Order: sequence, then C-alpha cells, then structure tokens
Amino acid sequence: LHLSIRRQRQMCIRDRLKKTSSFITLDTVILFSDSTKFSRPIAKIESGRLLNKKKCNLNWCRVETGEYKGWVLKENLWGLN
Repeated sequence: LHLSIRRQRQMCIRDRLKKTSSFITLDTVILFSDSTKFSRPIAKIESGRLLNKKKCNLNWCRVETGEYKGWVLKENLWGLN
C-alpha cells in the first residue's frame, strides 16, 4: 500500500510538470496585460528571470512570475518548447 501511494504522488508530480513549461528571459522585457505592444505594461522583468508558461500564440506567451501575470514577446525568451 505504501508503494502504491508513493507511485501515485510521483505520477501526480509528473503530470503537473508536463502541463507547464519554464523558461528565462534573455534580456530585460516588459510584461504586458495583453498580447500586443499597445496594451498596458504591467512590469519590467529583468534578464535571467524564471517565467512559467501558461499558453502561447504565434508571437507572444502568457506567463506568470512571482505575483505577476501577463504577456511577453517570444523573441526574448530562452528555453521555450
């Protein structure tokens, strides 16, 4: 029984890891409220900051880092799948 619970926990952790991707910024970037440069800027994200990907479209990704959520341009990201 103990092994079964342990295996379930491992599978749950693996499932969570598959649903999100992490990457870092190559340069200082602006976090926007929407996927356009004309939207409201939310925060300035310093180079090397770890971001968690929520979803992406052609040129932008919706990300979360610390207490901030918003959109960044893909061209400034490293480690994106």
